[in-house]
Amino acid sequence: MNAQELKTKTPNQLRDSLVALKKEAFNLRFQQATGQLENTSRMRAVRRDVARIKTVLNQTVTIPRAEYDGLRRASEDMDDLQAYDRAIASLSAGEDELIAAEFADRLLNGEAPLRVYRDCRRLSQPQLARLSGVNRVQIIDIEAGRKTGSVGTLCKLATELRVDLDDLAG
Repeated sequence: MNAQELKTKTPNQLRDSLVALKKEAFNLRFQQATGQLENTSRMRAVRRDVARIKTVLNQTVTIPRAEYDGLRRASEDMDDLQAYDRAIASLSAGEDELIAAEFADRLLNGEAPLRVYRDCRRLSQPQLARLSGVNRVQIIDIEAGRKTGSVGTLCKLATELRVDLDDLAG
């Protein structure tokens, strides 16, 4: 029995194998004491197999399902807290910003991201056109969903609105 085989077994299977090996070890000792043991190397192999099984069993922890579920929830809560800490750090460093719920709701409801971010920055279409160098008609068409805009156009608009290109490509 090698260690790799043992790792694939369940704890119950390992315990059953351990009991069987201990019985075999007892029988081998009895045979040795009565002079009937022919293969002495088997005693050494059995002792090693017992040691291997005990090692694997000591590396395996079995806990009740409720405790496992509690640990999973605690781990997920920790992940959430770490994500929150990263978000707060990003906000504090000026790498990210909060937008009002009104604008977030509009984005979630499927409104054109360009229009939402333009309104969030309190810019009219002509103002955004002048600041970004993009034709006002293109802005109207993108907001209305008639056109998607080229990558170059969207980059200019994203730069002026101080958002990522991905935010406008929504």
